[in-house]
Amino acid sequence: MNLSDWESWGEVGNTWPGSSVRSWETLELLTSLQNPGIYLRNDTGEMIVLDHVNASVTKRDKNSVTIRVNNPTPYDALVSVMSENAAQAKEPLGRYAILSGRKLK
Repeated sequence: MNLSDWESWGEVGNTWPGSSVRSWETLELLTSLQNPGIYLRNDTGEMIVLDHVNASVTKRDKNSVTIRVNNPTPYDALVSVMSENAAQAKEPLGRYAILSGRKLK
């Protein structure tokens, strides 16, 4: 984690006294708001799972990719999924693009 956005001059590497938890809470909040639970490159089949679920590609052809997702935890999950190809990955997303994406229950 890079704290440089929150540090002041002469405070590089330090966190607030007795409160380094704040840094992690901010990082977790930004991660959940800006990253999908599952990111899939539909042209290569590469997948990154950032949520507490298991996912695998079960079928892939030139027009589609099918994934299987299961939740090994005792808690309900609402997982956002983002899929794109190489051309789409080159284009920047809007600020809150992940909020309008597909969600799996």
